[in-house]
Amino acid sequence: MLMFLNSMDLHEKLMTSESDYQKLQQSFEESMILVNIHDYLNLLAEEITNIGIALQSGTRAKPMFNLELELKNLNYNYFELRNKQLSPDSLENFMVLRQILMRINEITKEINEIYKVFSQDVKLAKSLSTGLDLKSSCRMNLNLIQKF
Repeated sequence: MLMFLNSMDLHEKLMTSESDYQKLQQSFEESMILVNIHDYLNLLAEEITNIGIALQSGTRAKPMFNLELELKNLNYNYFELRNKQLSPDSLENFMVLRQILMRINEITKEINEIYKVFSQDVKLAKSLSTGLDLKSSCRMNLNLIQKF
């Protein structure tokens, strides 16, 4: 269930990403930052594929890349570029780029959470969940809503 919820959060983050990418390409065509972002997104795509294959085959997925290190490098490249080229004219573009990097950070966290679920001891997780009564929990939530 936790895997499903994490994957839904990840899907929502991916689907709500919207920016003026053509304007960003024009603004940052001289730098490598968009190439760096592209390369990092390809790593994320490979990790998501790895997770999907593991889920379909019923095996445990293990990270293929050190996403923390790669993300740290990406953020370093962004701040290095910003420190060199930030101006009143480029401020808006840097803000949009920063928002994209923040979404990438969130997506990376979601992927890492999914990997944490894979690494959990299945027997322990099942023993903890056996005490959960979803029907009574739903009834209790419904009663609370009706009181308001």
